[in-house]
Amino acid sequence: MRGKVLLALWDTFKKNGIGIPYPHREIIVRDGAGQKGNWAAR
Repeated sequence: MRGKVLLALWDTFKKNGIGIPYPHREIIVRDGAGQKGNWAAR
């Protein structure tokens, strides 16, 4: 029963363009000055 409800919700969300974002585990470190090099050594 629970699976059918979840699938119905998923299909309804998809039909109406609603997406559920997944958590990201990627960390992006950017140097604002545009310098190249090993940021961990700083």
